[in-house]
Amino acid sequence: MFSRLFRQRRRIIVLVLGAMLCGALGLGVGLAPLICGMLGFGVACMLIMLAPNRRTWIEALGIGLVMAALLNLPASSFPLAMVACAALAHLAIHGRWSDRTALRLSMVSHKTARVTANPAHVWAALIPGEGHPDDHWSGTLMDFDHDPDDPFTTYLRYRAPGGLHEDVTVTFLDHDGPSFCRYVIERCEEGFAEAGIMAITITVPEPGQCQIDSHLTFDALPARIALGRWLDDTFGDEWDSFAATVSARHDWSIHGLRRTKVAAAQV
Repeated sequence: MFSRLFRQRRRIIVLVLGAMLCGALGLGVGLAPLICGMLGFGVACMLIMLAPNRRTWIEALGIGLVMAALLNLPASSFPLAMVACAALAHLAIHGRWSDRTALRLSMVSHKTARVTANPAHVWAALIPGEGHPDDHWSGTLMDFDHDPDDPFTTYLRYRAPGGLHEDVTVTFLDHDGPSFCRYVIERCEEGFAEAGIMAITITVPEPGQCQIDSHLTFDALPARIALGRWLDDTFGDEWDSFAATVSARHDWSIHGLRRTKVAAAQV
């Protein structure tokens, strides 16, 4: 449970700071901003745990509170103004308008995870196309095919919510299993074609333990996708899910929720 809240920490911070600033602007300094911040923290945690699919409204609410407070409207009009401002903030952050502009953002993420397993098992579960589809950590890999003309390229098909599937192409740039690899990931995310480079290093710090160091880079992402992934700490969330899956622990990640939804759609 804590891991899910931690991965959503950026959203929580936005709402807490927004609530505190709103309290200071509307009620003055003192205990009011602190109380407002505590209420914001509680609301954010409730949304993340009870309605995770609505988590994008957390940062929108934080920004909307400040916007509504700056309007300096009568108290009776504040709730409606807050809702309207939160809706505008949500559109600004997550709206598809950015897809039609030249604005593009890059993402670089480095993560480390430690699991109780041997390198061969980790390699087969983690690296696409290196093990049986049923053994892949994501739980959503349906099948894959190696390119007959290029041994370094693999075409994968993942289950997606709604009974659909997602096609992903992986092209290895370096391959030294089960210790190191670097590959290009190509896929279509929400109607946008994207490509990233993943590098993974697997070491054995002590018997029975594997340390996984990963480095992921995406270039030229639409603002809504880049900001959404940054707020979600998407890469860290996926590593939490991987570590929980390999170590047979309860998976609190957002990725784990998506995997559960996909599995339910197959029933």
